[in-house]
Amino acid sequence: MWVTARFLWILAAIALLLACAPDISLFVPLAIAMGAALAVATLVDAAIGPPAKLISVVRTPPAHFALRTRAELSYTIENASTRSLRIGIIETPVRALRFDVDELDGEVPPRSRTQLVRAVTPLSRGADELKTMYVWYENRIGLLRRRRRIEAST
Repeated sequence: MWVTARFLWILAAIALLLACAPDISLFVPLAIAMGAALAVATLVDAAIGPPAKLISVVRTPPAHFALRTRAELSYTIENASTRSLRIGIIETPVRALRFDVDELDGEVPPRSRTQLVRAVTPLSRGADELKTMYVWYENRIGLLRRRRRIEAST
């Protein structure tokens, strides 16, 4: 698990309050309360998960790639948890393909299956291989990001 940008922004706000505390004494108890709330929210985020075993990601390439013709990689994401998730997918670089976006992200409702599509353009002829996918996901609280590596050679 990794902390998210949201966590860091809240931490920066607490640090700013503490930096201003010598001039305004009200900021110290406010910073302490915010720090305690952040700690509790982070523990709740860690506790409600969801665990990696409830998240499934399957890549489906097109039947055929044509040189310099845009194609689409499809990702089927299954969320078996009771929580809505924000998810991101990063592919291992492939010599023969250019990805239009480096990171594909989307929302997956609880106990549902969603399909995300990423545009790619083949740059050269010949055989190549799509390998590992790196998947991150976070719940609605969004303070912790869970990461997973999925071996999916195609």
